[in-house]
Amino acid sequence: MRRWRKPLNQYPISLEVDKLAGQVSALESVISKGGKVAEKTLLNLIELLMNQLLKLDGITADGDVKLQRKMQGSEVRGNA
Repeated sequence: MRRWRKPLNQYPISLEVDKLAGQVSALESVISKGGKVAEKTLLNLIELLMNQLLKLDGITADGDVKLQRKMQGSEVRGNA
């Protein structure tokens, strides 16, 4: 397990989660307008999000970093 000392938004995992969140938003927009998205695209995005979630689950943290990890995990799960 990794121990993180600085805020999670300063690590590559946070940047990747933000990038994936943008892709999710783009797909939501297409779908909400009646557009179609290839199943392969959705499955790939789900796999990438699950990989990030596994990385977040492997982080041990204290205090504020623990809260940030929880928030990032919620974002990956779609609860944000």
